[in-house]
Amino acid sequence: MDATTIDWDTCVPVDMSTRADGTIIVSAPRRHLYRQTRPVKEPQTWEQYLDSLPDWEKTLMQKTHEPVSTRGLAEELRDASSHIMIVSDGGAKDDKGYFGWIIGTKHEVLWEGQGPARGNPMTAQRAEAYGKLSWICFLKHYVAFLDIQVRCEVSSFCDNMGVIQQTPFSTSNTAREAILPDYDILKEIKTQQENLRKLIPRLHQGNHVKGHQDKHKNFVELPRPAQLNILADNQATSELAIHAGPMPSLEFPSCSAYLLNAGQLRSSQEVTLLRWKWSDF
Repeated sequence: MDATTIDWDTCVPVDMSTRADGTIIVSAPRRHLYRQTRPVKEPQTWEQYLDSLPDWEKTLMQKTHEPVSTRGLAEELRDASSHIMIVSDGGAKDDKGYFGWIIGTKHEVLWEGQGPARGNPMTAQRAEAYGKLSWICFLKHYVAFLDIQVRCEVSSFCDNMGVIQQTPFSTSNTAREAILPDYDILKEIKTQQENLRKLIPRLHQGNHVKGHQDKHKNFVELPRPAQLNILADNQATSELAIHAGPMPSLEFPSCSAYLLNAGQLRSSQEVTLLRWKWSDF
């Protein structure tokens, strides 16, 4: 049979045996009862690798860009004397959320990203959380794809204190946290940054940076984290004009359950919604 005509998705391995009377017995042992799939071709490029990821991760990293720099991100990550800073930002307007982030050193920008935040209702905190989750997932996959042994020091910054305080280096959760606003994405951040810590031993807890410091000082006079915050804010703001309305929500795997309201996933204020919907009871 021509192998190109076989539908491999419908095939399973079998055992064949012949009885003394010549009867042939064909059986699929229990240990072999699984769907046979075609061999998966390994991604050869970064774009192919991103396309192979689940939708919730793919959408976080669809708009990333590597500017020209003296030393690339991979080289900086391998250098034990290097100190990389990552700053994320986000915002919400008219139910639309947007985020941006910058990976840089004291003197250069190594990589940048931006995209739409998703959720209902959309808040500034959720948009800020999207920015943090985006760069965490990006860096995790970047290191894994290139098989980099990371030796450098990595610090991260955000101008939203709520996101920082609610995403410490811990995956433990309490019942009370499960009903806090934006629990789904905050839990996903905690899960993914634990995965990232396994790849980057010198990854530090998130730090707060005051936003919009260029209102009072010239850009060149600001500390480097503040400079990168301004660049991240520019990335996020440029995303705002792209989308005409809110983006459809996506589920995060670390969240065990969602509340569905009028066909939309609810990401915040679930208790208030339930009290309003079921007030007669």
